[in-house]
Amino acid sequence: MFSEALKIMDDNMYHYMADQYLAKVERQQAEIENLQMESQKLYQTLIEQLKKNDSTKESAILEIAAICESEEIAKDLVEKYW
Repeated sequence: MFSEALKIMDDNMYHYMADQYLAKVERQQAEIENLQMESQKLYQTLIEQLKKNDSTKESAILEIAAICESEEIAKDLVEKYW
């Protein structure tokens, strides 16, 4: 009977810890999504500003690539927001 009670406690502790871990993962995923949305908005604003300042797409790509350290990502962003 005592070992059965310990088994139930262990099971409950396992479920509690799993729930806590899942909640933490969900919070972190939401935070990552928020940060990604914010960075997309910042890139969009920057690209719009470069466009207003009569920059070419090529110069915008170079400026964005210097920030995000990837020319491919910069090309995609400029194509998306130009």
